[in-house]
Amino acid sequence: MLAVYNTRKAYDAGDDAAAFAALSMQLSGKSVSFSFEQLPAGRYAVMMFHDKNGNGMLDFKGELPLEGYGISGASHAYDEPSFKKASVKMGGGTKTLNIKMHYYK
Repeated sequence: MLAVYNTRKAYDAGDDAAAFAALSMQLSGKSVSFSFEQLPAGRYAVMMFHDKNGNGMLDFKGELPLEGYGISGASHAYDEPSFKKASVKMGGGTKTLNIKMHYYK
């Protein structure tokens, strides 16, 4: 599951309904790629998670996530970057983001 946010308010809400764009895809390896065509120029932040059990949400045990997750601009597993830090300027060409997924056992 992946969500792209274009405003701080939507990013802070953190749900697919507030996202500029959202999608889900099947994993077929250790990495995944996605693209959005003709994205309007602006700043965008990305949140994603590995929905292992297919229930449509990131599951937790207490405060620890039970499924993998990643956020653009995060510097470590516990980082919760602001929209300003997580967002990147896009539009007018191809932009590649590498987002690390974090898993806890």
